Amino acid sequence: MNESNQSAYSIRKHTLEWRREHVTLRGIVTMPVTDHSVPAIIFGHGFTGHKAEANFMFKRLSDELAKRGYATVRFDFAGSGESDGEFVDMTVSTEVQDMLAVWDAVQVMEGINPKRVSLLGFSLGGVVSLLAAEQLGDELDRLMLLCPALGFQDILARDLQGEKLHHLLQHGCVELYGQKIGQGLFDDRAALRILDAAAQIHTPALIIHGTNDSVVPPYTTYRLHHFLSGSRLRWIDGADHVFGQSVHAVQLLEELIDFLQLETS
Repeated sequence: MNESNQSAYSIRKHTLEWRREHVTLRGIVTMPVTDHSVPAIIFGHGFTGHKAEANFMFKRLSDELAKRGYATVRFDFAGSGESDGEFVDMTVSTEVQDMLAVWDAVQVMEGINPKRVSLLGFSLGGVVSLLAAEQLGDELDRLMLLCPALGFQDILARDLQGEKLHHLLQHGCVELYGQKIGQGLFDDRAALRILDAAAQIHTPALIIHGTNDSVVPPYTTYRLHHFLSGSRLRWIDGADHVFGQSVHAVQLLEELIDFLQLETS
């Protein structure tokens, strides 16, 4: 990592709550200690994930980015982690609403530069971030997508066989991966227009994907890259879905820092 990327700030953390209609969302804000307003990055976790993410990926990224002068805001979508709501009620559309509610709160947060707020989404959170980015338009500073889960409905549907399929069709919900999932997640029309939404986004965007991702097929990211105007695509050779090896975690951080430090018109 070059000298300009070395840590410069001490950091402080505090928990916060945000309201989205009748739901309370809970998260952690990590701030660099400085007298100046700073850019901010809102994190969106993956399916069945939480604000720390697998292998504490979000926690580590959040701390390292804050040391380099970026406030980070990571929260649990409704029905996940410590936020209110039931997981069975979540859809991509409800998670987009959650992210936009947090966005609105961050815009008036003390110490944040409201003109330099970005989104970072992992896996299904990448899909959510992309759809939120379409709505935010020029208000969004940058968009960062880690292993975005295009085609996630088809990925989940692979496990809808036999009794699980019948249970979903008869009762409107089914248990997968230890969670009760509602049929609304499979029928949510917002998820069917991901590539159309990508074509409407002109915000500077970075997509990062591990070449050994066995959860989300890496080739889907290659397709997304061509719909997302001017996006940068970075492969991390040998990395799995959660960038689990330390060498891949370091590469991930370096790619994010390089992108955030790019000058834009």
